[in-house]
Amino acid sequence: FSQLSVVKKEDYSKKDYKDIEIEKEIETKFPLAQKSTKIGLIKAEKLFLRVDKNDKFLNTEGFEYLKALECEIRAYYVTIQEKVLMESYNKNEKLHVVLNKLKDYSEFKNVVHKCFKHKVFDERNDLAHDYNEYTYNNLLETREIVKEDLLPKFIKAFKKFKANKGIDEFIVIGKLETSYNKVDIQKKKYYSYCIIDENNNSFLAFSENKYKQDIIYKLTVNKLMLKGNEYYRIVSALKE
Repeated sequence: FSQLSVVKKEDYSKKDYKDIEIEKEIETKFPLAQKSTKIGLIKAEKLFLRVDKNDKFLNTEGFEYLKALECEIRAYYVTIQEKVLMESYNKNEKLHVVLNKLKDYSEFKNVVHKCFKHKVFDERNDLAHDYNEYTYNNLLETREIVKEDLLPKFIKAFKKFKANKGIDEFIVIGKLETSYNKVDIQKKKYYSYCIIDENNNSFLAFSENKYKQDIIYKLTVNKLMLKGNEYYRIVSALKE
């Protein structure tokens, strides 16, 4: 019984080690990707490593790669609409609408064109509806086009967009004070905060997330112009 327990423990450790290596690889390869994208890619990679190459029902694995790419694209769309404030947006907007709006910006034009050319999101829709003629070779092709081609190009395009539009993210160390009031900004609900930094300066801020008070955070923020006034938008918050 003890030997069996040891074997199980070793197998579990090996499994953990492999998962950690996948997470490290994704973080190293895509440090600028959105958190939700990284989570999706990690899930896709774990599924990929466990597939049966002779199985013809690999739609779930392929779908996860395309879903991760979609997370990244939608994050850009939402961020651009908030920061540039061109118009209001719907977080449930159809993907072809999102891509066409991104295509209006020169930085995204080529990579969006490539998306349409390869019909990757037509394929995503097929996979979402249990497309069962999807083979291992199809999965390899999807994995390559997402990881090696489209995702790196979208990340590069967004980085260029931010540089061209003067959109910066920066770090603030401080506490958050708030009554957790929800605020409407362009049809989207935000929590309102007052950031008190290390020098006792205060800044009005908004976030989609609810954070505890009286804790020192390392806040990643960017500036949001709203009705002629400047606010901070909290992108992420880590406990110091």
